[in-house]
Amino acid sequence: MSGTAPNLIVSAGDLDEDERGDVLVMMTMSELDMTTFTTNTAARLMAKRGRNGEPLWEESVTGMDLSALPASDLNGDEIADVLLGSHDLVYALGYREE
Repeated sequence: MSGTAPNLIVSAGDLDEDERGDVLVMMTMSELDMTTFTTNTAARLMAKRGRNGEPLWEESVTGMDLSALPASDLNGDEIADVLLGSHDLVYALGYREE
């Protein structure tokens, strides 16, 4: 997906427990399937450190109507999480530096 402009850039809260806000960037590329006349979307969601833009984590998914939202701490590790979903699936994503 190089050369694709981001279609989502949003403040995500503190995703890495450094007490600074971080950023979510999502880039999508859609392709029409001419056999089924449906649109398939591939998305790359990247979490970046707010202080310097370094990557925290990255996730790639395929689906329809993809969107991402920052979420509160969903798994009890005291770090904000991210929801990534499509019309029929929802992924809960988090980060823990080892």
